[in-house]
This record gives sequence, structure tokens and C-alpha cells, in this order.
Amino acid sequence: TFVLEVVDDGDYAVLFTTDPITLSATGRPVEPQWTVEGGLPLIDEDGLYMEALGYFPEPDDLKYENGCLLFYVENNTDAFLSMNSLETAIGGEKADLFLWADLPAHSRSVIRMDLWALEDWKITSPTELGDLTMTVEFWDAENYSGSVTEFTVTMPMVRETPLVFH
Repeated sequence: TFVLEVVDDGDYAVLFTTDPITLSATGRPVEPQWTVEGGLPLIDEDGLYMEALGYFPEPDDLKYENGCLLFYVENNTDAFLSMNSLETAIGGEKADLFLWADLPAHSRSVIRMDLWALEDWKITSPTELGDLTMTVEFWDAENYSGSVTEFTVTMPMVRETPLVFH
């Protein structure tokens, strides 16, 4: 199941978004057969769930800043929500990192935060970075004034706990 979003290539304004589209060989929605164990839970409130899956390198260029952080997110509400990070900091220093996704009602997704903005940080070892702190906002575009929910989350940039995919 997915949603298509059409964006103006000049000013990047969203022109329209489709309703959720489901493709299935049987004609019925199919639940994903995979699960992940070992993520770091960050949010579990008001029908929203988010966990950090950790750092994933870019296979063709192993410099840390060419990789990304992955997050698993669930929207267990009846509303189509958008989410984005408002502020991010690493080790208390402002970082120009951004996280965003559109989440249809009762959906789940894995989203990525690219780390290209850390190129100017001259990282010699990821362990020197400390914790990532960010404010994450979930909102309903059709009812923005009454639907904004914010969470401040903190997670280590480097984790020792491995992920297990089933």
C-alpha cells in the first residue's frame, strides 16, 4: 500500500495526494511478513509509534556522512498524517538534518535521515558525535490547527545493539 504525491518542480508545492493505493495478487490487502527486533523505541503515544533502527552505511562510499539513520514509524490513528523534524542537534550542537514522511491512516513505514549535512563536521569517528536530539511533529494537513503533536526524542548516534530482521 502506498500514496502518490504530485509536486510542482518549480516551487515544490504539493499539487495533490492520492488516497492509499493497494496492490495485491489476491485482490486483498496483505500484511507485511517481516518484523524487526532490536530497534530503540522513541515514541509510543496517541496511536503513534517510532523507533530508531540505527545507522546504515552507503555501500559505495563508506564515509560516515554518506550513510543514513533509519526509523520505523507507525500511524495507528484514523487520520492521514505528515511528520517532520523541527529541530535537530548532535551532542548539543545544531545539526542541519531533516526527517519527514507522509503516513496514511493505519500504516507503517521505514524512513531515512540522510547524514550529508555532517560533511563539514570533519568526523574522525562516529563515537565522538554523542546523542541526536530532535523535535518530531506529526500533523494532519486537513486539520492542521487542531492536530499538531510534538515529541522531543534523544538517541545515540552509535548503538551497539544489533538489529534482527525476520
